[in-house]
Amino acid sequence: MKNLIITLIIFGVLLFPSTVIAQDPLWSYETPGAVLAIETTEDTVAIGSKGGVISVFSITGILKWKFRTGGDVGSISIFGDTLAVGSADSSIYIFDSDTGQLRWTAYIGEFPKVAVSEYTIAVGTYDNELFVLNKDNGKVIWNASGKDKIENIFLIEISKNTLIAATGDIDSKPKRGYIRTYDMTTGRRMWEYKIDGWAYTLAVSDDTIITGSWKEKMGTGEVYALDRDGNLRWKLSEFGVFSGLEEISSVAVSGDSVAFGEFGYDEGKVYLVDKETGEVKWSEYIRDPFLDIESPFSVQWIALTEGSVIVGSRDNKVYVYEKETGCERWSYKARNDIHTVAVSGDKVIAGSMDRNVYVFNEGEIGSAPWCKKQMDEGTLKNIEIAGIIAAVLGFIFVVMVFTGRI
Repeated sequence: MKNLIITLIIFGVLLFPSTVIAQDPLWSYETPGAVLAIETTEDTVAIGSKGGVISVFSITGILKWKFRTGGDVGSISIFGDTLAVGSADSSIYIFDSDTGQLRWTAYIGEFPKVAVSEYTIAVGTYDNELFVLNKDNGKVIWNASGKDKIENIFLIEISKNTLIAATGDIDSKPKRGYIRTYDMTTGRRMWEYKIDGWAYTLAVSDDTIITGSWKEKMGTGEVYALDRDGNLRWKLSEFGVFSGLEEISSVAVSGDSVAFGEFGYDEGKVYLVDKETGEVKWSEYIRDPFLDIESPFSVQWIALTEGSVIVGSRDNKVYVYEKETGCERWSYKARNDIHTVAVSGDKVIAGSMDRNVYVFNEGEIGSAPWCKKQMDEGTLKNIEIAGIIAAVLGFIFVVMVFTGRI
C-alpha cells in the first residue's frame, strides 16, 4: 500500500510540474548599496548603487574598476570609451570606461540624468536644468534652461542628433508633463508634446518615441507612442481596452513591439503591444507560480530582446517571458525588490535592492516549459486533475504516517 501511494504521488507530480523554471545566475556581485542603475555594452556591465559607488565589470564578472561619488548613483551612460555618471551629490563624473580614469567632473544640479553621444554629453536635472556639454572638457555648448521653461526632468536620450527629454512638473496639480526634443548641435527646441500626467518613462527607437504617464490617482495611467515629428501615433488609457491602467513604471521598445509594466499597489501586469498600432499582443499578471494567482506586486523595470520580455518586480523576482507567446520561461528570486534590469547580448542583468547584481543566460527562444497558453483545454484539465490527485494522495500518506498505519 505504501509503495502504491508513493508511486501515484510521483506520477501525479510528473504530470503536474511547475510552470516555470528557477534559474541560477552565472555570477553575482554584492555592491555597497541597493542597485539603482545598470548600463551595458557588448562586453561591459556598469552598476550604480545607493551610497555613491559606480562598479564596472566585464560581462564575465571580472571587476574592472570602481569609484565612489558623493551621492547615490542613479544614472549611467556609455558611448565608446566614455562612461558618464549622474550622482545625487548634484554632480556628473566622466570616466574612461576601460580604465576608470576620472577625466573631469562638474556640479550640475539635482539628481542629474546623463546621456553620452560621440562628441557631447547631455544632462537633465530635477531642478529644471538641461545642458549639452563638450565630452572632452565639460564646456557648455548650450543650455536650454535659459531660454525655455523646463519641467523636472526624469529621463533623457540621444537619438539621431536629437535630445529627447521626458519631463514632469512635480509641483503642478493636476500633474502635467511633456516630451520635448532639441537639436543636439544648436539647442533649438524642435517640438513638444503635452502628456496628461508626468512623462515618467521613456524609450526610443529609430522611428518611435514611447512614454508612460504617472498621474494624479491610481488606475489612470496612459502609454503614448509618438513619431519622430511629435505626432501621436496611438495612446492606450483607462478608456481603452485596459479598463484602468495603473501608473506606468517602465517602457521598452524593440523591433515591432513595445513592452510596458504597471506600478500598482495591488497588482502588477506586463503588456506587449504592436509598435505601429498599439494592438495588444498579450498581457500577463505577475503570478505566484504554485498557487497560480495574481501577485499583489508591481513591475519595477522592463527590457526587451529579440525573443524575450524581461521584468524586474517588487516581489523580489526577475522574470523572463517568451516575447512571441507571453509564456514565462524562467524566474529568479532575490532577497529584495528587483529595481532594474538590462540586457547585453544573450545575458540578462538584474539589480536588486538587496545590494546584489545578478547576471543570467537569457535562455533559448521557445524553451518555456509547460506553458498553459500553448496547451489545449483537454491537456490542461488532465494536468489539473493529476495535480489534485497528487495533493490528495500526499495528504492521505501524511495522515497514515502520523497515525502509525504505515
